[in-house]
Parts: sequence; structure tokens; C-alpha cells
Amino acid sequence: MSSFSETPTLDLLESQHADASNVPALLAAIADPDEEISIAASGVLLSLRDPEAVEFLLHGLAHPAAEARLASIAALRNFHAPEAIEFLILKLGDLEPTVRREAVITLGRYRDADLVIALRSAVRDDSALVRQAAIETIIHFKSAFVFGDLIHALDDDDRHVRQAAVRALRRFPGEDSRAALLDSLRDPAWQVVKESAHSLAAQNARADRRILSLLQHKIAEVRAAATEALGAAGDKSLRQYIEPLFEDCDDTVRTSARNADRLLSE
Repeated sequence: MSSFSETPTLDLLESQHADASNVPALLAAIADPDEEISIAASGVLLSLRDPEAVEFLLHGLAHPAAEARLASIAALRNFHAPEAIEFLILKLGDLEPTVRREAVITLGRYRDADLVIALRSAVRDDSALVRQAAIETIIHFKSAFVFGDLIHALDDDDRHVRQAAVRALRRFPGEDSRAALLDSLRDPAWQVVKESAHSLAAQNARADRRILSLLQHKIAEVRAAATEALGAAGDKSLRQYIEPLFEDCDDTVRTSARNADRLLSE
């Protein structure tokens, strides 16, 4: 593909491949109000494998259009370039939440322990999208502070963030984690309650009356998760609570109950 002197047409985008010199024009096309051109340009940009494109993509992080900044970050993931890290950290302060979220995800790919402080700051971002991405990213780093960030996130206003936090806690077995997950069984969002039960099951946590109370929950997915947690607890005396669910009105719950009973009978 020869270098574009202006925003490329759709025919040109769909028929050729990009090289590094095309990045500025591709970013302009991504910001084009014509959705077809924007989507096609994004596809070409993401296909870039020329290392010389990194410099152009770093310049793209300052593009006035959020769509172009977002695309630049996504394309940088193809290169894992160390020189991009400081620029990506700056993007954690971008005005557009989707750009900040993309920066969090991309920084997480580096698995660099020195990035934990920057990524932890995103756990308290103004946007729930960014906070959720930060939680799902920081759990891949070994840091004594991450557990505290997850506990903080359990009180988040957004249920998707709380759900991500209880899912992440399964990576931190122990009494403090168990206590936090049991408390989350009282969350107002059933999705969080279900995820908490799954995390308790993943930790093989001992049973609690709060888990038993979920066997009567109106949402079948919650009942199924509760039976899974009881089965993973390893206490044979729990079979008496599981057996009535063999006749549950929901097939998923019945299956979960049979699986839990089989685990406890071994």
C-alpha cells in the first residue's frame, strides 16, 4: 500500500495491506464519520506487524479523536514494545473512559511488576468500565496490595465491578477471602451473589448458613452455584441439604445438586 495523502477510500482499505507510513492516514480514517471506512481502517491498522509502526502509533496516542487513540493502543498490543509503556501510563489519565480502559488492558499484557502502582490507581477510576478492567488486570501481578484493592472493590457502586472483584478473590484463598466472599452473598445483585458462591466453591471453603440460605433463592443460577459450593466444601453432613434439590424445577440446579452429592459421597 502506498502512503496515503488523504483519508483512504473504502475500496483502497479493503484491497491492500498497510505499512508503517500509512498509520497517520489510517487513524484519520478511523475517525471518519463513515462507519464502513472507520471499521475497515481499524481492521487494516490491527493487521500491522511492521515494527516501524510503533513510533507512528505512539504519536497516535495524542490524536484528537478518541477512536484513533483507542485504535492506536489496540494496535500497540501487536508489538509489546517497552518504549510504549510510559506513553500508555499517561493514557490512564485520558479524558475518554474507553481509552483509559484500553490502556489498562494493554499495560497488563506486559506483566511488569513495576506497573502495579499505576494499574492499582485505575481501581479507583471515575469510570466503572476502567475499574472493572483494572481489577481483572491487577490479579495477574503478585503484590501484597492487590487483595486490599479487591476488598475495596466489593463496595463499588457498580455491580459489574463487584462481580469482577468476587471472581478475582478465588485467587486468594484464606480466611480473610472467605469472610469477604460470605459477606458478598448478601449483595443486592444476584449476579454478584452467584459469583461469590462460585468463588467459595473454587476455594473449597467450608460451608456456612449463608450458603445454605441460597438453596431457596428465587434465581436458579444462584441455587446451582450454592449447591456447587456445598459440594466443594467436603462435609458429608451437607448431603441432607442438597438432596431436596434433586427435585428442583430447574434442570441446571438438579444437575448441580447431583454433582455436589456425588462429590460428598466419595
